[in-house]
Amino acid sequence: MLAGAARHDAGWRYQTFVTKRGWRGSLRSSSSASGWRRTTSFISEVVTELKKVLWPGKNEVVTYSSGVIGVVCAIAALIWVLDWAFRNLTTYVLALYPK
Repeated sequence: MLAGAARHDAGWRYQTFVTKRGWRGSLRSSSSASGWRRTTSFISEVVTELKKVLWPGKNEVVTYSSGVIGVVCAIAALIWVLDWAFRNLTTYVLALYPK
């Protein structure tokens, strides 16, 4: 019973929050000016956050990229070897039992 009451209570809080904030109404009746204002505000916030990012240096990018390329090549070589081995094994086993 407690779980059902909690679920009911959570649903009530969500409906109250949505109706108090007016999300449903504002999404349907937003004018193009307020949409443009929100878009420009969003873009300026994105630019502000991107200025806070500590971007990696050239040496870090080269090091990490070469590491990723090395691991990808190693995994590709492993898959190639396994494919070759299973192909030869399958060919051998099928040659044992001709039609």
